[in-house]
Amino acid sequence: MQKGNSLDTLSPKINPRKPLVLFVPGSGEDIDSRDYRAVLSAIEQRGYRTQFVPIKWARTTPEKWRTQLMEEYAKHDAHETILAGFSFGAVTALLAAAERNPAALWLFSLSPYFAENFAHEYMKTSWLNYLGKRRVDEFRHLSFEALATKVSCPTQLYYGEEEFQKFPIMKRQSELAQKDITDAVLYIAPHAGHDVTNTNYLQTIHSTI
Repeated sequence: MQKGNSLDTLSPKINPRKPLVLFVPGSGEDIDSRDYRAVLSAIEQRGYRTQFVPIKWARTTPEKWRTQLMEEYAKHDAHETILAGFSFGAVTALLAAAERNPAALWLFSLSPYFAENFAHEYMKTSWLNYLGKRRVDEFRHLSFEALATKVSCPTQLYYGEEEFQKFPIMKRQSELAQKDITDAVLYIAPHAGHDVTNTNYLQTIHSTI
């Protein structure tokens, strides 16, 4: 995690006319697992209101993650709400958006665990063993293309440059997303890995939202 982000010195200027951003963290994480407050701050610097949405990750599958996010999302006007998430949180945001399109969808380092990727040589068996059988079984039947056809809102995709170098399956997933989600826009954070709190990642978000 990189510290000393220059964005920290700026004062948020919340614009109540801008949508509320519901943000979902990565798998197994809460707001203190990494510097998620810096992510929320970077978004708030652009005038958006933010809300961190905690997920009960333990012994749950993607469908349960979606259900938890939908419980909070249902409290808000979809036309005035942006769904955002990191890694498995991005998967969760995508699942919710496919059910009820928000004003926009921001996917930070979207995980590649979709039906289209399981047979690919870049998908490592060790990753699947880590996920556990129940999650893997659900992911195997989760078609990214089918989800993407249900997403009609503006969509922004973000990845760290080093993710593509270290995990080629992430690059493949970014290509699928650009192909299958209408008018999706991809942004690459230079010299950043799989960490939405990386300084370069934060600055890429701040400059493009």
